[in-house]
Amino acid sequence: MSGEMKRQCEAAAARVTGVGLDPALILTIITTVLPLLINCFKREDEPDPVRVQAALRKAYDRNPDKLRKRVRAQVHRRSPEDLDKGQEFAIADAIIMQGLCASMKAV
Repeated sequence: MSGEMKRQCEAAAARVTGVGLDPALILTIITTVLPLLINCFKREDEPDPVRVQAALRKAYDRNPDKLRKRVRAQVHRRSPEDLDKGQEFAIADAIIMQGLCASMKAV
């Protein structure tokens, strides 16, 4: 994982508060899910980060609830521990917001 992607994962983890989970667990989950989310929007091997973020924005603007559910499902699948849906959605929301708010070169 690149240094920039690691920083973005840490920033996303910092967005998750008040869910009663160990910060290391949150970071572990985000580290596996955020790259998957970014890869979903890649159209070629070395995509333009601006295009990736634009595709994420388009998916979010079109149907934010559907995107939340898709990312929550990935959190559920990738989590090494059983989380409740509220915890999964909190992590999913943090991942999506970080993807939307990250610097274009970081995505």
